[in-house]
Amino acid sequence: MHGVDVERRRLGIDEALMKLLGAALPLPITYAGGASVLEDL
Repeated sequence: MHGVDVERRRLGIDEALMKLLGAALPLPITYAGGASVLEDL
């Protein structure tokens, strides 16, 4: 998944979206976009 709403803004990962998708999908998710600091990875 690519977080286009946070891409290039350096606002951090959209954790609410990740939790929503993690709960709804039985598959692992790879997230890209929005990282602002190394701890976001």
